[in-house]
Amino acid sequence: MVSAYQPELRQHHVLVVDDDSGVLRMLQTLFDNEGLQCITAESGAQALACMQDQQIDVVLTDLRMPDLNGLELLERIRAQSDTDVMIMTGHSGDVTFEEIIEKGALDFIHKPIEPRELLLRLKRILKARRHREERRWMEEQLVATNRLIKKSEERYRALFDNSPVATVVVDHQARIISFNQARDNTGGRTPKPGDVMYRDFAGEHEFDMYAELLDCIRTGVAKEFPQQKYREKYLNIRMSPFFAGAIITSHNVTQLKKSELQIRSLTQDLLKAQEFERQRIARELHDNVAQNLGALKLAFETLFDGQPAVSAEIRQRVADFSEQLSEAISKVRSMSYNMQPLSLEQLGLAHAVDSFCDDYQQANTLSVDCSYAGFEKLTLDFETQINIYRFVQEAMNNVSKHAEADNIKVRLIASHPELIIRIEDDGRGFDVKNRMAEALDEKRMGLRSMQERINLLNGHFEIHSQTNRGTRIVARVPVT
Repeated sequence: MVSAYQPELRQHHVLVVDDDSGVLRMLQTLFDNEGLQCITAESGAQALACMQDQQIDVVLTDLRMPDLNGLELLERIRAQSDTDVMIMTGHSGDVTFEEIIEKGALDFIHKPIEPRELLLRLKRILKARRHREERRWMEEQLVATNRLIKKSEERYRALFDNSPVATVVVDHQARIISFNQARDNTGGRTPKPGDVMYRDFAGEHEFDMYAELLDCIRTGVAKEFPQQKYREKYLNIRMSPFFAGAIITSHNVTQLKKSELQIRSLTQDLLKAQEFERQRIARELHDNVAQNLGALKLAFETLFDGQPAVSAEIRQRVADFSEQLSEAISKVRSMSYNMQPLSLEQLGLAHAVDSFCDDYQQANTLSVDCSYAGFEKLTLDFETQINIYRFVQEAMNNVSKHAEADNIKVRLIASHPELIIRIEDDGRGFDVKNRMAEALDEKRMGLRSMQERINLLNGHFEIHSQTNRGTRIVARVPVT
């Protein structure tokens, strides 16, 4: 991990080497007052031992010493470290400045030492050393950063190449930069770097994917296209912008799409079978049960014709039976009508729904406001009509069972290119998400069947509801 360089946090260490204890005390006091860590040694051997134990930045050594002289100590130091060395002497004739510099020392100062001059020269050396350390640190950090970048690139390349998801990377002009093995294994022509995505390559989509990709790059907003048809396949395509262009991933969802189509087909067949069975039962109720009940009612009404001796009590009981039969006949006919609304085929969807709303209002203690518009020139096939009719029927039955409402509004609006069905009530409302989950767990199919009917018509279905604020159901079905 890269960290900031902070040389000011490290205290500089200066090693002073001199066999004169007075010089050592003077220089130690001087350096301590300047915030420098001063270490002293009285011989060259002692100085080398100090350098073994701790880091030394600058060595300030006397030229003349009893064991190793300053030049010999300088040579030993230069052989084992990059520590900077300053030479000081009280005998100017021993060596020249040029000779000192040639041996590797950075400066040469004469005794007696003038403190301000010494500090100025020493600080110049320490500043140069700090710059060298900073440059070396930066070079080390650059090497470490490059190493991390290389590892990240290797990791990214391994993940990219071995990802099972087909992936293409493009630049800001939608030109292909790279693609992974999964993309290359999808069949068809292999893309080439420089191809313009969705124009030179993979351009056979339902939508203008090239324009969508450019918009994604321009706006920086990701886009997703579930079940996008491409040739004979269905793909789930996602465009994700990044600073230099975009990353495009695609999942082959052809099998999923086929499964959905198969489920939809089976569901449609099931609903058709249910509708066929309802019609059969409706005909049976109307043609047989209702007729038989009607004949039985007529028999009761004529039971005592020509029998004047029958008591009034018995005649009243028979009359009561006849009344009960009348109610049963009415209910059977109502059931038959609800299962097979004749007005749907005779008058059309709008009038059938309006008629159902009238009957619903009479049978329930609430007000129904029904209106429709745009049906004058609209012709719908029976499958569309019966599914929308059942949708309205189920929605209003749910209101009577659960909503505790006083008023219902039903609106049917045919406005090209769709038919809008809106049903509102002023009942107690409910939490839509929880109700849908509960209905699934409890195997209640009211809301689910409504949604499935709209799905079969390639429509869109929404429920908006809040507790104590009523419910609004809106369905939109495409029509021509």
